[in-house]
Amino acid sequence: MLLERDPGELARLRERIAVPETWLFRYPAAFELLRARLAGRRTFRALSVACATGAEPFSIAAAAIAAGVPASDVTVDAIDPNPRALEQAAAGRLGRMAVRGGLPPWAAGMFRAADGGVTVDGAVRACVRLHRGSAPAGLAPFAAGSFDAVVCRNLAIYLSIDARAAIGRGRDRVLAADGLLLVGHAERPAAVGLGDRYEPACEQS
Repeated sequence: MLLERDPGELARLRERIAVPETWLFRYPAAFELLRARLAGRRTFRALSVACATGAEPFSIAAAAIAAGVPASDVTVDAIDPNPRALEQAAAGRLGRMAVRGGLPPWAAGMFRAADGGVTVDGAVRACVRLHRGSAPAGLAPFAAGSFDAVVCRNLAIYLSIDARAAIGRGRDRVLAADGLLLVGHAERPAAVGLGDRYEPACEQS
């Protein structure tokens, strides 16, 4: 089969079937919670799984900076299998639909409208480290308990039961014991066999 012989062909297929639905500060309540949780913190490290063109990891970094964490001590590792999406994220340029939900007042200065799109401030971009990969294999290089927050939303709903469980275990392994796990409305921890390990922090909106 061509897909088995040619990694490039597989990458192109992934690009065609990927769901490019992402924008800045999607589920605003989650970012308000994150900002509140980080008040008084001096360091912060997060993981964004299936980061697409970067709207989510840039939102995470902006929330941490707005909470008062020094930008130099904010690290957001972001993984995605789509090389073109990662190229766009690396450029710090997002399409105009990236602000469809508006920006919270505390983040307005970190994103600038330009030429029909949005440019991400350099301080925010510098916090984000992009990696090509997909869960669960893409989580393996990260040490256990190394993240204060893991954001993995609207991915598991597309996967088989076994794949969801594998991703659930991977997220659980890399998240710190007191860390924050942000998921989509339909992706409760119970759906990946981890329902007894987490308590809800807020209802996302």
